[in-house]
Amino acid sequence: MIDSLTIKNFKKNNYLKLTNMGKITIIGGKNNSGKTTVLESLYLLYNRELPKTILDIYFSHGVKVTFTNDTFWAPLFNCYNMENEIKINVRYDGQSESLEIKRSNDVSTKVSLKNPEVVTKRLLDFIYTKNDKKIGVAHSFIDSSTIGNGSTIKTNWEKPINNIKKISYICPRLDYNPNEIATKFGEIDISGGTSELVEALKIIEPKIKSLSSVSHGNYSLIYGDVGIGRKIPLSFMGEGTAKLFSIILAIVTTRDGIVLIDELENGIHYSLFPKLWELLVKLSSPDKFNCQIILTTHSYELLNSLKYELSDKTNNSISYIRIDDNIAVTYDNEVLLNSLDNELEVR
Repeated sequence: MIDSLTIKNFKKNNYLKLTNMGKITIIGGKNNSGKTTVLESLYLLYNRELPKTILDIYFSHGVKVTFTNDTFWAPLFNCYNMENEIKINVRYDGQSESLEIKRSNDVSTKVSLKNPEVVTKRLLDFIYTKNDKKIGVAHSFIDSSTIGNGSTIKTNWEKPINNIKKISYICPRLDYNPNEIATKFGEIDISGGTSELVEALKIIEPKIKSLSSVSHGNYSLIYGDVGIGRKIPLSFMGEGTAKLFSIILAIVTTRDGIVLIDELENGIHYSLFPKLWELLVKLSSPDKFNCQIILTTHSYELLNSLKYELSDKTNNSISYIRIDDNIAVTYDNEVLLNSLDNELEVR
């Protein structure tokens, strides 16, 4: 379990350090304080499907990228300054793991033997280390060498990485591939684990009895039986049901890994928050799926509904961290509970 995170020169944060992170780490703070950036830094560190990971980060903000050297890479860097290296470091169980992102020497190549045009590829190096030992190196670049097909992003792995920690990212603005969701569901269905999903969804839809994946030509959708004589698409049961399903599916398929959730409260009625916390504590526990959940919120109702879990003296798995002006302050359970009881502003 990650207990500390340090971010340097990544997007909003020129320097930010989070400490005393818990099994469930809640990150609060004002708009544009860097809450989402914390999730994205971990996603970039552990989801090593380059360049898909970078595109996911951009698309989650509704940004349409242009495949040119400067406009594509620069938004990753603090103040768009690509001269300062990005460094992301985590510590857990006495170990450390890091990612360093920096510009390397540009490479100029000819488009083809028949075409004398020279194309400059601006490389970005991704250097991964564990306990100060280099475990992986990747070079990503904009490739415009294919005439007539536009530019694309490519990655060459100089040193591939094995034994990658699992990570899932639930973002309210990121469109998910229904086939990918159906594939994950299918893996759970084969092992007989869909009952966990069904029971969890009863928080929002008590009538749901079962789930199944239904193929529609080139894509598949998840359907649910709510006792009306036929199954209906899960997406027709409301935004909250679809959001909760995505969260539970991520937890179940990310055993021993990390689940990132941006704006947990979105689409879910506040009256359900206590049951939602109870569910997250249960599913993330070592006797269930043993995953660390790191989430953001700016909802006072969501934090206030946490009182029951905080009042349980045996539950030390929850950590609340508030970010303000590149400073992260960790509240222990007693301080957070007292703050909420006295209606102090902690968001």
